[in-house]
Amino acid sequence: LGPLARSRLVGALLVRIKDPKNAELLSERAEDLVHRLLVTTHGQQLQELKKLIDTAGTSNDLLAMFGTLTRQTVQHSIIAHLWAEAEKCEERPVHVLSDIDMTVWVGPFGTGGPKFPAGPIPGAISLFGVLGGRITFLSARPPVWEARTRSALLNDIGIAEATILRGTLQNVAMALVDAKEAHKGMGAQKEKEFARFAAVNPEARFVFFGDSGEGDVEFATNFAKPSTFAEGPGRLAPDRLLPPDRVALIHDVVAEDGLTPKTPRADREKLSRGGVYVFDTYVGAAERLFRLKVIGEEDLRKFAIRCADEFAEIPKSSFHSRDVFNARRAEFERDLEAVSMALSGAPPDPGLMPLLQEGF
Repeated sequence: LGPLARSRLVGALLVRIKDPKNAELLSERAEDLVHRLLVTTHGQQLQELKKLIDTAGTSNDLLAMFGTLTRQTVQHSIIAHLWAEAEKCEERPVHVLSDIDMTVWVGPFGTGGPKFPAGPIPGAISLFGVLGGRITFLSARPPVWEARTRSALLNDIGIAEATILRGTLQNVAMALVDAKEAHKGMGAQKEKEFARFAAVNPEARFVFFGDSGEGDVEFATNFAKPSTFAEGPGRLAPDRLLPPDRVALIHDVVAEDGLTPKTPRADREKLSRGGVYVFDTYVGAAERLFRLKVIGEEDLRKFAIRCADEFAEIPKSSFHSRDVFNARRAEFERDLEAVSMALSGAPPDPGLMPLLQEGF
């Protein structure tokens, strides 16, 4: 059986296990079959099977599967198989982890001033595409919003297959009373969810994208420490120093004036020493990934032009003010210049600067 057929069988068996009408013996047999379907899958097919289970829909992902299995012996055997297979990986796949609000999308959730108009943030999804691999959204949104979140990802951003690790309603409610405490809770919840997620994806190299508004910086500082979230029967032996196993990038939000970045230069430098990199545009994020050897020269060149084009497509009149638009344009121009220098050590390439145009 191929990964698709196996994933559908796993889904059907999990429904049977959850059904309280089924006798204990029947549920045990179903668990044994789930176990067999997973531990007899290897290599790339195992990665594909995990992806298919993870993207099956609301509350049907791999972590939910482990929550449904009632016997620890079955759970531990599957986990041991995942880690054993990870040890055999010659090329560790990149796995994108991302927040949603104020990281890839400007909408009703999230905090920060009017940096961009409502809608997708230019370059975010395109950069995820350059990185390849799977996408998992690590959101502060509570579980009751998952179906709506999936619908928005599909209809507004065009992402049909993604895993969503959810926040809690308690943290959302706390934000109305004590925003600082709520942001700490959101960061802690993301750490907890990622710890579980990393345990079932030990083969992956993770690239995290967050924003400076809702606990992502706190999460990122812990995430960037290689062993912080290690769970399971031992860590993978490091097979290379570069590219790093974990990279954390933080999209900086702005103050209510739409102009002033939240994170001062001194704080950015301090965070970068801990492996957390703050950026203003996704061109800047891509340039950092290039310097870290996560993406190549040609990918960076093509992405920089695409990202600048996405920014240029946003109607200037939709920005909060002329000053806000001009501030964003200046950030793009600066980061495009940095890309040009990174690629050739030369002054800016005119081909990378399509958005140099008159303002309002």
